[in-house]
Amino acid sequence: MEDVYINKSMEAIKGILNDELIDECYTNFEIFKQSYDRGKIDYCIDKYVAAEMDYITPGLRGIGRMNEDVPRFGGYFRRQLSGVSKDILDELASLFKQSIYIGYLTHVLTFEEKPKNPNITSPQILFDKWIPGIYVSNIAKVPNLRSFLYGAVNDTMLEAKSIMKTNKLKGGGLFNQDKTDLILSFYPVAGFGLRARE
Repeated sequence: MEDVYINKSMEAIKGILNDELIDECYTNFEIFKQSYDRGKIDYCIDKYVAAEMDYITPGLRGIGRMNEDVPRFGGYFRRQLSGVSKDILDELASLFKQSIYIGYLTHVLTFEEKPKNPNITSPQILFDKWIPGIYVSNIAKVPNLRSFLYGAVNDTMLEAKSIMKTNKLKGGGLFNQDKTDLILSFYPVAGFGLRARE
């Protein structure tokens, strides 16, 4: 079966690469795919995205968070999501998963001289090591990474925001700042961290 998420991630990254880097990145992409365990990565990402989309559980905190500064997507949009169709929920979850995959592949192509062989083979162990670091990451400290990562994920996030707007998923209010961008910005960061932990 074709790996849609990782291939789309490569296309998203290719769209912001300098021409002289494209051949090298594609070579490393092909090397990476030889040791890539899609089942393990899907396990981690799907579990995280399911928790993010949860609008039933009370509160704003989600897995990996020490506080509610960056609320869980489902908790933040609880009222609106309860009236949205399953198809729309699935579409948003898929776009969030794509954003995480773009972050994951960004690590492979920007931080690894040659794609590494993962140290962790167990999906659950990788998940347990990954989650605590998501919301303490500060990619702004790494030169050019922030602009590269958000440039690669831009179209995916614009698509998600368009769906959200169409379905009246709007954050903030009269006295509260909208935290939508903040929430969404951590999905590619999470993917970057997933590869770092692997």
